[in-house]
Formats: sequence, structure tokens, C-alpha cells
Amino acid sequence: MFDYAAFQPGQAIGSHRLTLEQALIDQWCELYPADADGAVMPPGMMPVITSRAVSHTLRPSPPGGVHGGQVFRVSRLPRAGEEIVTTVGCERKEEKRGRKWVLLAIDSATADGEHLFSSRMNNVWAA
Repeated sequence: MFDYAAFQPGQAIGSHRLTLEQALIDQWCELYPADADGAVMPPGMMPVITSRAVSHTLRPSPPGGVHGGQVFRVSRLPRAGEEIVTTVGCERKEEKRGRKWVLLAIDSATADGEHLFSSRMNNVWAA
């Protein structure tokens, strides 16, 4: 179980690779047609990419956690066919009002290392 004690501020935890398929973009655009921009990934998909990386990297995680917020910084959006490498790390952790907060640092780049987007995701960790 990936528990609160396992998080070390400043430490990279792992990474996840995903080849962005046009079919995934198309599925998104079926739900949100206004987001369609050809082969460019819609901005609304950034949380999908980061959430997949977190769920694949922090395994197994305890049930009952709460997503407390997320912000993004974007250099550019990936295109269909590009491989996205997303690294997950712990930026900070603290206990506040009886809750265990973890701020995850999530950075996505191309396979060649070109920065795509970064995120900071705040979570209440369950265990």
C-alpha cells in the first residue's frame, strides 16, 4: 500500500508513458465537440493524462483519498501519435487539521524531453 509515510518531499516517485492515440482525442471530442482541434490534444484532457499517470505510479493506493485541487502550466499541447512521458513526484506533504495533505508534482514531456505541461495536484491521502 502506498501510504502517507512513503511520500518524501522533493523525491520523484515514478513515471508513466502513454502514446496519444487519435482515437482517444476523438472520444473526448465526441463528449466535448467544441474542443475539437484536429490532431492536437484538447486542454481539457490534461487532467486525464495526469490522473492516469498518478493512478499507474502510486499503486496500490488506499481507498478514500480526496482530490483537493489542481493547477496547470502549459508549454504546448501534444499531438496524436506523440509519446507523453509523465513523471510523478512529491513536492510537499503536511498534516493539517487532522488530514494528511500531499502536493504532487506532475510533469509531462515528449519522449525526447520537450516540456509539454506541468501540474500540481493537492490531495488528502487516506492512509
